[in-house]
Amino acid sequence: MYRPQRPAQQHQQPQIQRLPKLLVMPALTDLQFAADEARKRKVIIELPWGPDARSAFVIVVATSGEGYVWSLFEGEDTQAEPLWRHGSNDTALIHSLIYQMVPDEMLAAPTQASAAVPDGRATLTGMSAVSVLADASKASLQGRLENMQIATLVQSIQMSKMNGRLQLHDKGEIAQIFFTEGNPVHATTPEASGDSAVVEVMAWEVGDFLFFPDETTAEKSVKRRLDGMIMEGITLLDQQKFLSKQGLKPDSFLLRKEVKITPDEFKARVTRGAPLDLQPQMQMYEMCDGRMRLQDILQRRPMSKIEWVPIVFNLLSCGLITIADVSPYASKAQGLAATEFDRGMIAGVLKSLTRGDTGMFTYPALLYFLEREFAKSSTFGMPLTLIVFEARIVMAEGPQTLPIQAMKEIASRAETMKRPFDILAHYETFDFAVVLPGANTKSARIFAQRFADSLINVPLIPGQTQRLLLAGGIASIPEDTQELGRLMSAAREAKSKAKESRVPLKAFSEL
Repeated sequence: MYRPQRPAQQHQQPQIQRLPKLLVMPALTDLQFAADEARKRKVIIELPWGPDARSAFVIVVATSGEGYVWSLFEGEDTQAEPLWRHGSNDTALIHSLIYQMVPDEMLAAPTQASAAVPDGRATLTGMSAVSVLADASKASLQGRLENMQIATLVQSIQMSKMNGRLQLHDKGEIAQIFFTEGNPVHATTPEASGDSAVVEVMAWEVGDFLFFPDETTAEKSVKRRLDGMIMEGITLLDQQKFLSKQGLKPDSFLLRKEVKITPDEFKARVTRGAPLDLQPQMQMYEMCDGRMRLQDILQRRPMSKIEWVPIVFNLLSCGLITIADVSPYASKAQGLAATEFDRGMIAGVLKSLTRGDTGMFTYPALLYFLEREFAKSSTFGMPLTLIVFEARIVMAEGPQTLPIQAMKEIASRAETMKRPFDILAHYETFDFAVVLPGANTKSARIFAQRFADSLINVPLIPGQTQRLLLAGGIASIPEDTQELGRLMSAAREAKSKAKESRVPLKAFSEL
């Protein structure tokens, strides 16, 4: 993460002004107010929150040239070392960074007047940066899922035969369901779309919701009856609660209880659990070797929540695996002295392959990495996916290419979402691309949808009002082709079809 140098000592230190304490994490409007006050009053603004002094955080903002420097402190002592320090004019980004550090119980509360805003104007405290951008005044329904179950909400929409878009926000994630005459017709979450997205949303217990009447879409991704999807979502929620009680976390290690088990024995055991296809359960079981955390397994074999939760539930409830906080293989190399790793040399190599103004790899570097990943894909039989994006800003004279500042922000957001070995680079002259080693079309679409939402819903440049046009094309080896040149052509073709259809994403396999 970028950590700017502390500003040089001035002859006169800026004054420090502390705003009234909030009970929960500040909303986006609170952060913007603090930044405006720091600029207007030429002071350092401290904004504390938390139920008491022992459970408290403070976000501090100071001006630095034309920008701001933000520091997050745990506890009310701002003379201590901060959790992080970040230079940015993007309050949405700062909101997201704070969100990652704050305990769940300090994230949200019922809609209330913000203590930080002196005129008492209402803020949707605890909502994500994306949700704040939605014009809540246009919503005919709004509230929190803690006060109304999602199943009750969608059944009310169905019974009233309402038309419009239901938008939900929880922990920085956004989901939406379009309704026509009370029936869901299209749905998306960061991990799924269509029927799967509706089922996933039915398992949400917390978050904010808004219903925007008469908003429509040409997409028709939902095929199943609503009552069946509600029941499946309730089952998913029960399975999530079971796994949570068993102590399952993203960094938990999964261990097979029995090293040797025949396929017939395995089949007999899992038939006691939820009715699922046998093959994906066996594949997950093989990966539970105690060396990989749950999040590592899901990176290697990407699955949406409605896929992996029932599988892990079956394996755990049928006594096939156990959960551990520490890998049994963690101490094998403890007696060895660690070899010094010269990251300066790595930085030098990266600098030669990266455009300094945007932070993205150059197009020649993309071609080099693509060729290397294609060789690994061919040798080891691993999938490989290329996503090509075209992004333009709508101006009075027509769509225009993105300024450097916007491209740099795209690189910054991608860094927080992609895996360490995924590759973001310029594509030809004005476009950009993401290479996803080991990912097939299905898992690539999950990433691409989340990435596209982050670019479309939050302005790339603070204060930007122009609409962003985004079109992305997804192509994969071996699903679409076995040749590298045709992989690039397929991704470009899918991108062109997305542009023609005026949708953010198209996969070549869908054409």
